[in-house]
Amino acid sequence: MEYEQALKALELNLEGKCQLLFGKTSKLTIIFVKIQDAVHRRFQPQIEEYWKKWKESNPNGSDEPVASLMSIVSNGDGITIRVRRKYFSGHVYGSATRPPKIGFTTGNWDSGKVLALSIGAIAITLPSEKYPNGCIIFSKRKQTAFNCGEYTMLPSGYIQPEKDCEEKGERKFIPLKKPFERERKEELPGLNQHGELKVLGLIYNCVGSKQPLLVASVRLLYTAEEAEQILKSRKPDWEVDGYVFVPADIQSLKNFAKNNPVCFDALCRMALWVADNY
Repeated sequence: MEYEQALKALELNLEGKCQLLFGKTSKLTIIFVKIQDAVHRRFQPQIEEYWKKWKESNPNGSDEPVASLMSIVSNGDGITIRVRRKYFSGHVYGSATRPPKIGFTTGNWDSGKVLALSIGAIAITLPSEKYPNGCIIFSKRKQTAFNCGEYTMLPSGYIQPEKDCEEKGERKFIPLKKPFERERKEELPGLNQHGELKVLGLIYNCVGSKQPLLVASVRLLYTAEEAEQILKSRKPDWEVDGYVFVPADIQSLKNFAKNNPVCFDALCRMALWVADNY
């Protein structure tokens, strides 16, 4: 099924809410480059002042390094993404002025701004008698900078260049499995057995956080019943407010989206998963 067909099947209208930058790919390369952004550095005093005020109402926020999206290149057999280090404070500061849509132009897309790249995974449980297609795990966002009180899929989080980087010769790469594992341990503690990540595409959240998000699906090697019992015995990350297991079929996902506040990037992920599985 094509992405647009999946949106129709789920009865979703995401025009102006999410932008699909590229779809499913079997080969994704993320290159970490050490190029500073002179334009962005000029805003540093304003960023620091804004961050101080923002922290007053968001005490859990941490000004950690983030991987800022510079460019995307399709090279025939896959996709190459270039990122550089910026900081979460700049991401928060620029959320109101980042563009509502990314244009594929020459040069570095994040010049003068921060395009903090995240991973947005879709974790699916094994089939069981009660759930023959397995379930997709959702959670309500708790005390988060963006989309607080809305449902999202797990695990998700910002890609951090220092923590997630690997060196190969003189070049630095970020394998997607590293930020996924870091976030999985925080948001789905105890569910450490799973299959390979499958990249379904890259989206840009056009509202709210206004950021690019890599979408990947993964099969957990637990049934929904087993996963629920394990999660009940563990303490998740402070951003996670409980778990909801939604049967992995079009009708169940459509009903969940209609009856609950689901953030737009999660709706887009939902459509990408349906497009890949139907």
